[in-house]
Amino acid sequence: MNLLAALLVAQQMLVLVRHAEKVDNSRDAALSAAGEARARGLAGKLQDAGITAIFTSEYQRTKNTAAPLAARLKIEPQTHKADDTPGLVALLRKQERALVVGHSNTLPEIARAYGAKLEIRDDEYRATSRCSCACTDCSRAAASRDCFDAPRHPFSRWRCPMRTWFLVGRIVLGFYYLFSAFNGLAHLGMMASFTASKGVPAPGLAVLISHLLLLLAGFCIITGWRPVLAVVCLAIFFVPVTLIMHAFWTASGQAQMAEMINFTKNFALLASTLMFLAIPRPWAVSLDEVLARRQVPPGALPA
Repeated sequence: MNLLAALLVAQQMLVLVRHAEKVDNSRDAALSAAGEARARGLAGKLQDAGITAIFTSEYQRTKNTAAPLAARLKIEPQTHKADDTPGLVALLRKQERALVVGHSNTLPEIARAYGAKLEIRDDEYRATSRCSCACTDCSRAAASRDCFDAPRHPFSRWRCPMRTWFLVGRIVLGFYYLFSAFNGLAHLGMMASFTASKGVPAPGLAVLISHLLLLLAGFCIITGWRPVLAVVCLAIFFVPVTLIMHAFWTASGQAQMAEMINFTKNFALLASTLMFLAIPRPWAVSLDEVLARRQVPPGALPA
């Protein structure tokens, strides 16, 4: 395996992966133990790549290679005959971000259809090749090579700087919401009085619910558990709180300036929260990632 080629065509990304190591040289051989481990490594490598479709051949070694990633992304792989490259390419051109798990003799044919050159030795599983081109009708593509293996250690995935910085940012932002939640709950009476002055009905209940929303959102962001739930909680919190509590157009003088600062700050935080929806799930270094990994037994196929 995992000979992997990424073809970037305009907005399209195509990832070509050779099946993992097989147990023997029979026609429809299963994966070996090393192949199953490498398939799980592929899932870790591509889980944040935004894959939206997965294609395999009719042979079980390609299906088993794609299975961990398919289960993690909850995508049903599509089976296509290994000897029908033109038909497969026609389907791939309709996809935005697709993964193809194929064979050493089929993947070069697919790459040629996109104007890229790809050579795979029969004993080559570890190397990766990334090819990119800027337009759908280009005749040449740039290529670079690297490699990836099965995870050697649970913390080996921390070597990616983007994962580490993403976690650091989540911790800082999540603790900001947790601090705001606990601070508001600790001064519930004072917050309720201020809320009542803005004409909000049942101010005590409103303050309690709003800060519980912040508490849940902060937990979800830090742990990476159900991040969409965090976005929903913060949207429910920010929209009414910002429009009602910080209506700067009803104030004047220094009070208007202070309310305007809080108004714009809240909407900026809401905008940054909405960007979480563009990050593939499960998030890197998250509780959801751990739970998803436990749901994929070695060599298992999705239902």
